[in-house]
Amino acid sequence: MSPTFLEALTRFDGTICPIADTPHPLLQTFSPHDSDLVQTVVNWLKRVHLES
Repeated sequence: MSPTFLEALTRFDGTICPIADTPHPLLQTFSPHDSDLVQTVVNWLKRVHLES
């Protein structure tokens, strides 16, 4: 993903996350190689929803 695109995603105040091989310092990033990726993202979404 391009650095410009990732920087633009930071404007969503942590409510959006990329699935990528390389972590981003300002965004929650999930690995596409996570064997339980869907559940990991769902758990993160639940946490984000509870915090808002």
